[in-house]
Amino acid sequence: EARREAQLRLQAARAALAHDDPAVRHRAAIGLALVGDTSIAGRLLAPDVAAALGPTTVLAAAAALGGPGEPIVGSFLDHPDEAVRQRTLLVQLL
Repeated sequence: EARREAQLRLQAARAALAHDDPAVRHRAAIGLALVGDTSIAGRLLAPDVAAALGPTTVLAAAAALGGPGEPIVGSFLDHPDEAVRQRTLLVQLL
């Protein structure tokens, strides 16, 4: 039962990637990344995702992807906010 519910949630999140509202699409992409769905890695690179949800949210989602998210994590080393750069360094050290 729990596995079936989890599958239904994943299907709903994937369907939300096509939603008309960008906020819904962005949150769906973050949610899928947090559960390790590497197919959405490219969506995390969109500047509007970080602008809407914050760079640390995208950083966390990229880190959750493991290897496929490493280039995205690395891109935050050039972020204008010192706090984001420091968090990125910490993530890379882990």
